[in-house]
Amino acid sequence: MDLPPAPDTGGDAGTKPTGPSAWGSVSARLRSPAVQRLRWPVGVYLISRVIYLVIAVIDVHFRTSTAKPAHLWHALRQWDGHWYVRMAGFGYPHHVPPPNTIIDTHYSTLGFEPLYSMLMWLGAHVLVHLDPSHTYPYEKTGLIIAVVCGGVATVLIGRLAGRWWGPRAERLSVLFICFFPGSIVCSMVYPEGLTLMLVAGSLLALEDRRWVLAGVLAAFAGAIEPLALAIVPACAVVALLELRREGRSAWRALLAPVLSPLGAIGVCIFMWSWTGTPFAVYIAQQRAWGEKGTPFGGLVSAVHVFGHELRTFRNFNSTPIDMNLPVGLLGACVLVYALYVMWQIRNGAEDRVVSAPLGGVVDRVIGTVGEGVGSGVSIGAWVWTAGVAYLGLSSAQTLPSPRLLLCAFPAVLALVVGQRSKRALWIVLAITAVLMVAMSIDTFVGNGLRP
Repeated sequence: MDLPPAPDTGGDAGTKPTGPSAWGSVSARLRSPAVQRLRWPVGVYLISRVIYLVIAVIDVHFRTSTAKPAHLWHALRQWDGHWYVRMAGFGYPHHVPPPNTIIDTHYSTLGFEPLYSMLMWLGAHVLVHLDPSHTYPYEKTGLIIAVVCGGVATVLIGRLAGRWWGPRAERLSVLFICFFPGSIVCSMVYPEGLTLMLVAGSLLALEDRRWVLAGVLAAFAGAIEPLALAIVPACAVVALLELRREGRSAWRALLAPVLSPLGAIGVCIFMWSWTGTPFAVYIAQQRAWGEKGTPFGGLVSAVHVFGHELRTFRNFNSTPIDMNLPVGLLGACVLVYALYVMWQIRNGAEDRVVSAPLGGVVDRVIGTVGEGVGSGVSIGAWVWTAGVAYLGLSSAQTLPSPRLLLCAFPAVLALVVGQRSKRALWIVLAITAVLMVAMSIDTFVGNGLRP
């Protein structure tokens, strides 16, 4: 029996569109609102990374000498970056520093948590197959992780700011956070970019009531650095409030606080099997670095030491001043003031968001007043910020540096979102830009400022 003739479709039926139609589909996706929304944070972030890289290259070029040679990769792995690279290459020792250790003499990788270096190790083993030179593989992968995760964190932090204070605040916050002096860690071998990406993602998930995702992201953050443990009480408080509001039917909210400490618990279990104590990281920090958790103890000590340095100062060659002390004390003042401003705009920024300076030029870039003001910082972000602030103000060795202020991003962003006048906003942005350049010069090369 003859089959009926196939209907005339005017061409080859069932074939995939090619040529202009396929490209048109891609072009349409690139013009979608979701992609368009990424243009601002990604563009600003990439510009800021290029500026940091230029500063590092110039710094290395002018400050190197035959007596003290410098290399770009040495500059990018400065300070704690050295220890993360060392951990990726050699792992952990099996013994914690002994009791009564003289501070600064028994430094070891045990003072740092492992997840960031584990990713560096994994990436380096991929990179050595792609890069025939095999030079600085851990530094390269560590920097790639920091830059990429810092970019994702910038996008997520901008989304949070938009929810709290409106679309204009989202764009202004991205601009401010990218050029904030502490953001230098996203251009160095440091884990803060990864930490902030996971923490910001967890806070967004908490606001969306995606409890499992929030808990998993928080758990990974807890395996990167001790500061990230501040996300655990944030998960707990949000979950308890959800239970109080919705009753037993909201039991899934408990998954977030149950999952959130698992990363830190996993680190403790590993340390127990490796060194014989689950508190190896804490012990190493306490004995080798002299770290303590006395509230305001580090600030009081810094005031005394800095005062003594000023009284005995003659010149920078004979009696150098540790600039980390005044920077840390200033950072503490900025943190306290930022928390105050954050409280002032806790119900939204309607009365605070102002027209930008420069005759409306910035207004045309980041928007104008009246685009929506949000409802204020979420309770989860409040708990996170309070935890970071407490840890920073209680540390004996690490004062509230720009890096710590970056982690307390809800409060730091309030400094720009909460300005009442054009002049005040312009002053804040100008000071931030100047400090970014000035402080970076003394961070990349030498033993001056910690990030």
